Amino acid sequence: MFLFGSLGDKKPRLPRGRVHAPPARRIRNSPRLVLRATSLCLLAAAAGGCAQAPGEFSFAVLADPHIAFSPEHEQRLEICVEWINRNWRAEGIELVFVAGDIGWGPEGLGRAKEILDGLEVPYVPLPGDNEIQFGSEEEFQTVFAAQFEFLSGLLKNWKKAPVPVWNPQVGRLSYLQNFSFDHKGVHFLCIDWCTRISLPLLGEQADLHDFPGGTWPWFMEDVAASALGVQENIVMISHHPMHAESLAAFTRSEYRALSAFAAEFQDHLYADFAGHYHVYWHESLWPAGYELFVTEAVFFFLPNASLVTVYREQDSFSYRHKWTALPLQ
Repeated sequence: MFLFGSLGDKKPRLPRGRVHAPPARRIRNSPRLVLRATSLCLLAAAAGGCAQAPGEFSFAVLADPHIAFSPEHEQRLEICVEWINRNWRAEGIELVFVAGDIGWGPEGLGRAKEILDGLEVPYVPLPGDNEIQFGSEEEFQTVFAAQFEFLSGLLKNWKKAPVPVWNPQVGRLSYLQNFSFDHKGVHFLCIDWCTRISLPLLGEQADLHDFPGGTWPWFMEDVAASALGVQENIVMISHHPMHAESLAAFTRSEYRALSAFAAEFQDHLYADFAGHYHVYWHESLWPAGYELFVTEAVFFFLPNASLVTVYREQDSFSYRHKWTALPLQ
């Protein structure tokens, strides 16, 4: 195991409490297993009965497993799953987010789910651009429908946007995967910015989906309703990094709209955790007021996970990061 060093602070202003000091065998997963083996931690932690890191809790972020035609990619994801299963008690990991490009093609998504179902910790899957571009958008909803149903009964204030919705930008139905929930005072907002335009290069972009039933109105409503009370209480998870990069994320005009809106709630928006770029990236966005952390792809270099420990202070949350690279077996 290798731990990457300190990020440093690049932000013009760092609110008090915003700390980001950085950084096989398969188990058949089922709601029964997770409730018995892991979600027990969700229940026991409140009573002090679950051994964990000295914070409120931790969550892990995996990105870009790319399960499609490659046994090596499957092995890398299995290594991540096995590491989390061995260490979730010691690290206090209570949630795992899989930030897109999980799998596609014949049996790709199904195989990815089979591996992820081995987790002893509840996991939250998000789609990436590859699921969309390879025509697996509807399949993503079908494959993970049972997992979403399970999460809806486990996580507090679970809210998922209805699918499908009519997408006037492409003239067909889209399965936009937008959902949010609360855990120990932190509001997690999982956002689908993946464009539905199927063209080379353009298919890599992010899109606000600014239409009725789209991501943008859903995002604005959710943030406005959740930016209450304790500061730094909103954590965003998305496949596309929430910044301006015309050929890989948002256009400058879209990002201006996003930044202007986010600036109104910067005391509550902590960070966006994303994938897509396949390498580690950190950026402090201003005037939007949130941090951007891009997690390295599971399939690239070494299998890895981003671990984030959450601390509750009197009037703010703070977060400490640790990036863990895992040797290939």
